[in-house]
Amino acid sequence: MLERTNILINQYNQYKLQAHSVFMYGQEKEASSFYTLAFETNRNILIQDTSIESINRTLEICLDCLDFCICNEEKNTAYYLNTTGDMFSFILEGFFSKRVKQDALIAYSEISLISQSMEYCIGSSEYLQSQFKNLCYKNEGLLNNMC
Repeated sequence: MLERTNILINQYNQYKLQAHSVFMYGQEKEASSFYTLAFETNRNILIQDTSIESINRTLEICLDCLDFCICNEEKNTAYYLNTTGDMFSFILEGFFSKRVKQDALIAYSEISLISQSMEYCIGSSEYLQSQFKNLCYKNEGLLNNMC
């Protein structure tokens, strides 16, 4: 399993490097494709390796996609935010360490804030906001331990 995860992480890093390289040459469409591939690869990494590093990587690639991906009907800003929120929900509702869950909750709060601040361009952030409130309620013990 560790070997498979390392292969995926290397693939993820390669996609990010390619995305950055082609973006620097003005090839926005190609960069968007590579960032999307990195985003999807990261989903697989997070399933196999639910660690603090994976949570940080998930937040990072979501932000990259918000900044650099070309939105279309299938994958738009709401897609990246909601999918990332769902990944963090998976952690919060799973059987993971308290520390990992705390980091997932913090990362989720950042996604929720971004969603709220971008509401004017993506329409509604209600999905993420309501899910975040439910997760905070369910994980009240984590919040108490963080303060």
